[in-house]
Amino acid sequence: MMHKKIRQSAYPAFEALKRMEELEREIEEEIGKSFFDSIGISFDYWPEDENAEYDEENMPIDMVLLATTTVSECSFGFITEFSTIDDLANAPIVQYESIGLDKHATLIAHHFIDFLRLLITKKSVFGLMSEEDTASDVSPEDQYIYKRIMETFQIEPFASVQSYKQQLKADRAKNSVVDTYNGLGVSTLTGSTAHQRFVVPDGEDDEEIMALLTDFLKSSSLESKLAYIRDVQENSYIDIPSFEETDVLLIAELKRHGFVNEAKRMALITGNDD
Repeated sequence: MMHKKIRQSAYPAFEALKRMEELEREIEEEIGKSFFDSIGISFDYWPEDENAEYDEENMPIDMVLLATTTVSECSFGFITEFSTIDDLANAPIVQYESIGLDKHATLIAHHFIDFLRLLITKKSVFGLMSEEDTASDVSPEDQYIYKRIMETFQIEPFASVQSYKQQLKADRAKNSVVDTYNGLGVSTLTGSTAHQRFVVPDGEDDEEIMALLTDFLKSSSLESKLAYIRDVQENSYIDIPSFEETDVLLIAELKRHGFVNEAKRMALITGNDD
């Protein structure tokens, strides 16, 4: 039985995000350069109905794009907790790397305002995963942009990035009922307390693994199924296998529970969107 309401429509942009997009336009008019060409980021919110057409197979199926960067493999997004977050303003922020350095999706901030605080602290869009307290050296032009962000949102840099990141990880672990490889985990959705992770057995062939996986997906909790999806995406559908039959089973399960956007995304990246 579902305990959380699943959003069936796209999340609207919230006020702070709208103000950031306005600020980006204002500063471009002032200095003649976009955020993208200066500090390397462009805030480009994609509602789920557009995001559902983005076929990156390793991007979490409940991630909604927030911003792109000058490195095409790197972007930032909201984690909607499988469309159960009440407001995108409260959604956790991840850094997504399509090439998968250590992880494809790494949690970097509790929410949008903390993301901005992290940005003005590190002064580099490519230093947000770091736990070091040092900031990058920037040009006077870029320093002006970070100052404007501080003034507009009335925020201050973090006193300690390391302390913030440690608390971020602890809070996430506390609120997850099933762990996942990338640390995002899955929070409670149904109230079930019986959760497990699918472990690929050694020495089994594909047919035997598929049979075990099918049994797991038929008998495990919804949270366990969603954790499997997180893990298989992080492992590029290789180290943790998926099969057409089990993909179809999962998509049907997502639809049955009302995960409209997540079902669309998974159908697209697994080639089952016909």
